[in-house]
Amino acid sequence: MSPVAPRRYEIAELIGMLKLRTLDLCMELLPGGVKRGQEWKCGSLAGEAGNSMAVHLSGPRAGLWMDGATGETGDVYDLIAQVLFNGDKKKTYQWVLQHLGLENPGRGAPQIQRRVKSQAEIDAEKRDAIEESEATRKRAHAIWLSGQPIEGTPAAAYLAGRGIDIARLGRWPRSLRYHAKVYHGLVQQHFPAMVAVMVDATGTVRAIHRTFLQIHDDGRVTKAAVLGKEAKLCLGAYGGSSIHLWRGKSGKRFTDAPLDDVLAIAEGIEEAMTIAMAHPDWRIISGVSVGAMSSLQLPQRFQHVVLCAQNDPELHPDPARAARGERHPARIGLDKAAQELKRDHMLVEVVRPDPRFKDWNDWLCNKPMVGE
Repeated sequence: MSPVAPRRYEIAELIGMLKLRTLDLCMELLPGGVKRGQEWKCGSLAGEAGNSMAVHLSGPRAGLWMDGATGETGDVYDLIAQVLFNGDKKKTYQWVLQHLGLENPGRGAPQIQRRVKSQAEIDAEKRDAIEESEATRKRAHAIWLSGQPIEGTPAAAYLAGRGIDIARLGRWPRSLRYHAKVYHGLVQQHFPAMVAVMVDATGTVRAIHRTFLQIHDDGRVTKAAVLGKEAKLCLGAYGGSSIHLWRGKSGKRFTDAPLDDVLAIAEGIEEAMTIAMAHPDWRIISGVSVGAMSSLQLPQRFQHVVLCAQNDPELHPDPARAARGERHPARIGLDKAAQELKRDHMLVEVVRPDPRFKDWNDWLCNKPMVGE
């Protein structure tokens, strides 16, 4: 059998595959540069730090570059040629084939090409997702920053209507703000809202939580009626993060909390602030939901953690469910959260309000469950 002649790839075909790897190539060829928006910025083709040269990283112009100091321009193929081979296109061609895994001739070459291209597309999608997530995080943070401190606002009136008198505590949570106009994407309408910033264990902002509000003619402030949609929504990738609401007796920042601080974790903001009313000496955060509480990122310095659970009717024993060997998802989520916390903390306890009440805020407002 005669040997299979190596295939000759068109340069445009190779450029199409290289464009999907533009960011990786920039990091390899121009290591002194940095990513700024949709461009890689550096000093020159030598790859040092600076701003004279820019390479487009995505979209139809991916791989196109220009050195503002010299006027040189080109595509991603030219970039490789100039940086590695002083413009030698023959050496560049061989390097690109090797880089893309296309240097071996044979029947498998088309399959290799498709595999390489597919992987490059996957990598590009991953980078796009990361960039989109970061853009959402920044947009969420900007919404929170554009709000005003909660004291004296309809958001404070909303909490007061839930029996939470923050003024009595003497400090206002810095994580809570009021915004007069926040967009609710599910109903495509703006509402006033209580906006809470969500941070990870290092204090880095990851997302925001929005409680959409309705201001009634009589002055009452309640959760907004949004046609069956959620009146509470998060914006951003909030997994592992929480809302830091109360600093407890030490008054210190989360990252500087003393070892003897008791850390209490509740689901919602209203429940967490209810716990603050009852135990102002505790440090208190909101995990937003039972499911999210199992992924919280917390410093291991906290030796005593209290999970403030609810008495939802669904969590009461259900004979039919038990007979099928099933457990309610909320119960599973709570148990998982407790198990995860026990791995890093000395003492984890679960507390619930009086069984007559659904949750801690209903206990504070003396609103027993139906039938009690």
